[in-house]
Amino acid sequence: MLENYYDVAKKNDFQKIFGHLKIGKNPTPYRNSYFILRWDFSCIDAGGNFEDIKQSLYNHINARAIRFINYYQRQGFDIPDIEIDENDALFTIELLLDAAQSKQIPVYLLIDEYDNFANTIMMSSADKKQEYEKIVNEEGILRTLFKAVKASTSQNMFDRVFITGVSPVVLSDITSGYNVAESIYFLPKFNDMCGFTEQEVKKEIENIVNKNNLPYEKINEALNIMKTYYNGYLFTTNQMSLFIILQCIFSNLKKFKYPNHVIKPFKDKNLFQSGE
Repeated sequence: MLENYYDVAKKNDFQKIFGHLKIGKNPTPYRNSYFILRWDFSCIDAGGNFEDIKQSLYNHINARAIRFINYYQRQGFDIPDIEIDENDALFTIELLLDAAQSKQIPVYLLIDEYDNFANTIMMSSADKKQEYEKIVNEEGILRTLFKAVKASTSQNMFDRVFITGVSPVVLSDITSGYNVAESIYFLPKFNDMCGFTEQEVKKEIENIVNKNNLPYEKINEALNIMKTYYNGYLFTTNQMSLFIILQCIFSNLKKFKYPNHVIKPFKDKNLFQSGE
């Protein structure tokens, strides 16, 4: 959503995407005014040794830099090509930001699942713990990368940075590398940003029951099962709990209209593990 809202290349699509929503009817001055650079650290291969992980991270950043240049050139922005350094993605970032600055359009950096590969390493076998320490310590590649992002932010090369992840643990371990981040994790106004409330799920179940002439008792039956499997996630105190695992909810709701469908735990352990 942030990418669509802030991307300068999608200015003509703003009304189509957001016009019927509250944010479309009350736009901020910054909508569609940025180049968007997006990293997704779930793409990083956490296998292998430190050098393998480092190279996988560099490969991802370089690939996203190439995608950035190609995308905005196709959208009609005369951004110059840059030289990709396979062995030093931090240098690639510098060249990319210089190229973007030539157009006098600020860059918004989005980092999705910033801690994905680091968490994978941290939670793996004991012999991989040293690899985790290597990537987050003073000279580690992850800390060094965030130091570079911090420096670019202070120099107005990255105008804004938005980071998502599972927890603030990894960010805490690299704090000196990126101590300018503001956590919104526990702010009450964001508690229901990424999930469905019980009433929202119940309303959708009622719609399916009515549309497909299912027995009315199916509503509470389905709702109670979903509450057992998917409910209970809170990001702040004094707020209602949420059905936060959206993929599980959607998967079951799509099948709910079929006869004899039984709602059950989602099998993807990355999304849900029984007993948690």
